[in-house]
Amino acid sequence: MASGLPVVSTESGSIPFVVGDGAALVPPYNIEALSTALARLVADPDLRVRMGGDGRRRIETELNVETVARRLARLLAPTHA
Repeated sequence: MASGLPVVSTESGSIPFVVGDGAALVPPYNIEALSTALARLVADPDLRVRMGGDGRRRIETELNVETVARRLARLLAPTHA
């Protein structure tokens, strides 16, 4: 994503949160879904560019060091009653 390339991954763990809506997510261990997602990217250059750009923008706006650090600081900050 940070390199501006499209992402194909599985729908497991925190991967869907990290990659967001711009990635092609497939069920774990589903070879057919994986091959379909990859074939779709191979066949559609515009889709590759769009997905790559979407992923790069997500990194720049939502997953950059400053934003993640602020979120983490809020989570770890003591609460006041």
